[in-house]
Amino acid sequence: MKIPIDVHLYDLWSNGGVDPWDSSSFASISGSILCFGPRGCGKTFLANRLVSLSGRPGAELTAPDILKNPETLDDRLDNVLSNQNCILILENVGSALTGLRNHPWAHQLLIDRLRHPPSRTVIFGTGANPFDLLEEELGAFEWVLPVFYQDALQREVQMMNLAEQLTLMPHVDLAQVAAETEWWSGEELADLMKAVSDKAVIDEAAAVTQADFSREMKVIETNIRPEKKEKDMSKFLRFAAEHGTSEYISKEIEGRFGPDYGIPSGKVPSIGLIGPTIPTTETTLFDRWQKWFKNQRPVAILLIIVAVLTAIGSVVTALTSINDFVKLLRIIVR
Repeated sequence: MKIPIDVHLYDLWSNGGVDPWDSSSFASISGSILCFGPRGCGKTFLANRLVSLSGRPGAELTAPDILKNPETLDDRLDNVLSNQNCILILENVGSALTGLRNHPWAHQLLIDRLRHPPSRTVIFGTGANPFDLLEEELGAFEWVLPVFYQDALQREVQMMNLAEQLTLMPHVDLAQVAAETEWWSGEELADLMKAVSDKAVIDEAAAVTQADFSREMKVIETNIRPEKKEKDMSKFLRFAAEHGTSEYISKEIEGRFGPDYGIPSGKVPSIGLIGPTIPTTETTLFDRWQKWFKNQRPVAILLIIVAVLTAIGSVVTALTSINDFVKLLRIIVR
């Protein structure tokens, strides 16, 4: 059974690098791929897994390699792509393309190679900043595929794979660790596993404990900025909606982030926590008021106090008026 390349790659990434399909499908794929997404989310990992699972020769060129000597780009590409069954990984291909605009000949050469790679060859470009690419540059790729932050289940799977080389105490709950690492990239999770492993070696501990995870998580999370990651994700979601070439991945993203994730008008949902719970956009007046109350809590509390005091004053005034009215009635009756 031949699996479409976009389905196969996305499912490979979703499964933490463990291939849920028949890896022989990778042996015959060809074409050019742009894999984009936030830093540390698995783009290069996915490219390297493709090389490993396909059993094909792999090569890598980085943007600095390309930009250092643009004049020799033709020879270097010919040298790599002469093996018609190879997989060429272009690290940070977006920076390479934008940098080569000052070298029109080399720029056009790279675009032509992306648009028409040799038969049975894969050119796999990765990019964390695809937003500045021109339509001509984007259009050179056969596939434009997003890779985003993992959800809780994917984080747990990744940690289980990384933990194969560790001895864990029976009470260690990786699902709990996954639940507490929202907005962590795959790279940051790998750093966490390495940190607990190194600490166990230093302490000559027989096994890693839950406390070891908690301690190292506190160290690493000081460098994680969820607000910036959420803002960046809004840009990546919009880019995926406008330029992504996979209907399968688009449906997966829609199921995860909501049906409005890709409205071209620029409306991007409030992502909130990326995890097993699908975030929703604000649709009611109560939702908007609740968010305002959360962000302006001191002002909201002051307004509530004022409203309560005003209400009490109104009640007292009303009671006083009623008492005066009763006195007037008694005078009239007499």
